[in-house]
This record gives sequence, structure tokens and C-alpha cells, in this order.
Amino acid sequence: MSFLDQISNSFKASGVMTKLIIVNVVVFLVFNLTYHLSGKTISLADYTATYSDPMEFLTHLWGVLTYMFTHTELAHIFYNMLMLFFMSQIFVSVIGGQRLFFVYLFGGICGALLFFISAMIIPGIGGKLIGASASVMAIGAAIGFYAPNMPVHLFLFGEVKLKWVVTAVFILSSVIDLSYNTGGKISHIGGGLFGMIYGLQLKNRNDIGAWFIGLGKKRSKLKVVHNTRVSDYEYNQGRKEEQKSLDELLEKIHKSGYDSLSKSEKETLHRLSKKQ
Repeated sequence: MSFLDQISNSFKASGVMTKLIIVNVVVFLVFNLTYHLSGKTISLADYTATYSDPMEFLTHLWGVLTYMFTHTELAHIFYNMLMLFFMSQIFVSVIGGQRLFFVYLFGGICGALLFFISAMIIPGIGGKLIGASASVMAIGAAIGFYAPNMPVHLFLFGEVKLKWVVTAVFILSSVIDLSYNTGGKISHIGGGLFGMIYGLQLKNRNDIGAWFIGLGKKRSKLKVVHNTRVSDYEYNQGRKEEQKSLDELLEKIHKSGYDSLSKSEKETLHRLSKKQ
């Protein structure tokens, strides 16, 4: 097996959070290397950004998807990846890894669209938009509204409820001093709104991203070869029992909050969420 094959296999075996961080970092390194090797004349970020100007928006339509993986400054990507790591760990432990990419992607899309629409209405907002912050805000809002009372341990602050952590991050990054980076902060609001809707809907046992996750499962089924002694009936019964247990835990969270779960129930929720 070649070195590239080893890297490829390691990437495929990694979790969604790790894949997102790796892609963002690789894009950052490639873009900066290209920029400096070209004598600072070529900025690939100009091609992957999304724009407020209607003509540029339409001629760079792919930017709605690519801008959320694009960073050009070290401080920008460091902060975004740090928040992505922190928020995603909580998201995966409570909601599950398979839903993470859906929220990242569509939170970013909603952020880009709100940025574009706002530029058409509010004078002074314009230019291009890059960065993963709208996507990260969507992830934070999703878990904040899904499990608001979940305890989070913060350095120097001790145990804090998740809803206050998400609220503080939103205010500090999206509300304070809207005169600076106004377009970017508006995109944060767009991502946050999507995350809020997703979290509340999921709390009410309505997964609005099930269709997207289903597409991935259908593709993977074409490549899977089953070699097991467990009968289809036993397998399906096991899946039904797991789904029933997950539904009961989600119902308990909906009625009494995340804190009402016992330690064993939290561990069961974490284990079952990874399978969804």
C-alpha cells in the first residue's frame, strides 16, 4: 500500500468532525502556498468565495458551497476550527456524527443566502464572504436548542449550561459591533437560525435532515457485503429495539431536559446516536 493510499484510507476512516477540520486546513494551506508562490498575484479564495453582487454571485454560484471551507488568515481558521472542534464534540455525543455534516453544510448555505439577501436590502453591506463561522454557528445553535441544559465544563468557569455557552459565543461573534465585518456577522445569524430550527425540530422528533442522511446510506449499501450469522429478522428486531430506546430517551429530554438523564442513559444516548 502506497503512502497516498494510507492517507486516503485514514481519511475515510476518520469521523465527520475530523474530515471537516482536515479539509479546511488543507484548503487553507494550498490557498496560502499558491498565493505566496505566485508573488501574491493569485488568490484562489476569489474563486471559492460567495459574493453580495448579483452578477458575481451567479457567476460564482458554487461559492455558496465552497466559501465555508475557505480561509486566508491564520487567526481566522484557528478560531473557526477551535470552535468547530468544541461544538462538534458536543454535537456528536448528543445528536450523532451522521447529522453533523448536514448541519454544517446547510447552516453554511443559509448563512450565505442571508448575507446575499441582506446586501440587496441594507446599504453598506457588500463584498465577498469566506469562512466556516456560519456553519459552526449552526452546529452550536442546534445543540444549544436541542439540549440547552446540558452541563459543559469550561476552563476557569467550571460547569456551565450549554445554552449559556452558545448564547455567549453568538453575542461575542455575531452581535457586538455590527459595524465591523457586518456581512460575516449576518451570515452567522443565518447559520444560527438554521441550527435553531434544526435543533427544535429534532427535539420534537422531526429530523428535517433524514432525507440527506438517507442518501449517504443508500450509496453505502451498494458497497456492503453482508457476512453474518444473524438472520434478517433478528437484525431488524435489534434495530427496532434500539430505535425504541432512542425515541424514549429523546422523549425524556423533550419533557424534562437533558439533565434528567442518568449517567447510563447518557451513555446509551451517545452510543445509539452514533448509529443513526
